[in-house]
Amino acid sequence: MKTVTLFVLNGLVLGFFFGCLYHYLNSDPQPLELCHGFGSLIAFLGIIYFFIIYFVVVKRLFGAWFEKTIWSRVEKTFAKLWTMMWFRWCVVLAVLGAIAVYLFLDTRDNPGRLVSLIGLFIILLLGFVFSAHPGRVNWRTVSTGLLIQFLFGVLFIRWTPGRAALQCFSDKVATFLSYGVEGAAFAFGDLLVRTEGVFAFSTLPVIFFFSMLVEILFFWGALQWFVLKLGQVLRAATGTTVCESVIAVGNVFLGMVQFWRHTSASEQNQLTW
Repeated sequence: MKTVTLFVLNGLVLGFFFGCLYHYLNSDPQPLELCHGFGSLIAFLGIIYFFIIYFVVVKRLFGAWFEKTIWSRVEKTFAKLWTMMWFRWCVVLAVLGAIAVYLFLDTRDNPGRLVSLIGLFIILLLGFVFSAHPGRVNWRTVSTGLLIQFLFGVLFIRWTPGRAALQCFSDKVATFLSYGVEGAAFAFGDLLVRTEGVFAFSTLPVIFFFSMLVEILFFWGALQWFVLKLGQVLRAATGTTVCESVIAVGNVFLGMVQFWRHTSASEQNQLTW
């Protein structure tokens, strides 16, 4: 029954897609943009079907073989190399050198932008000095966390396609949340929602609308899956515990999740930043 339902749902989605394609080709076609109109539908369905094909077909058929024959060997080789001090220094110097070259090229016309680095170092210094156990600081977590933030900044702020993708995603989220405003205006009227902007009638309905979406995704199991996968990626990158990683991701969508009471004082300090 589940398989039949999935096939029917897939048929409806494909029928809708080809109907939109027919309408697009037979109307006055505008330049295809991935953030607007038919282009956004292509991008959305492309992402959905990519993950479906990967998890349902590729991972099931080739996942175990890839992990056993290729990934395990790569992991063992890298772990062996990482035990060698010269290899660690080469990786660290290569990363720092790449960052230094990028910062030089990006700020050579306005060196004053580098002043913000002083604030970063002061925050790290204060955290280290006032730590109860400075010798136990996991510098892998600190360095990889800073590196991930730097890469995100380069990818979504300095890189034009990445910035456009982030802006597109932001616009779509804003449009989706605006439906809550439309619903509130329909229920309470434009005077309370748009003209006066009363908090209880203009802002709270949007919060309730987003909470409804979270509960639906939670009921389907999609939210748990997403939080778990993102937490696993965060754990692999930063070396944090499973509990820390899942909480750090889950707090974005759910607030303080249930593992909070099991964390230490240092973990709670990290997760609230």
